[in-house]
Amino acid sequence: MHLAHKVNAHISRRRPHTICDACIAKALDIRHQQANRVTMALETTSDFDRGHGICQDCGKEQKVIRRA
Repeated sequence: MHLAHKVNAHISRRRPHTICDACIAKALDIRHQQANRVTMALETTSDFDRGHGICQDCGKEQKVIRRA
């Protein structure tokens, strides 16, 4: 499966919860930079909301994404 599809599926499974790039990277065993690149692309679509918030996995306040 293509990396973007894996990230999309992981975020979608967690709907409506938010998740940060670091937790996505950890869950999918990829680099943080890879997760960030995909989430930056996903935020340009109407299917995802990305912004400052609290990650439901690690509890840190930072940039997070969720399925709209």
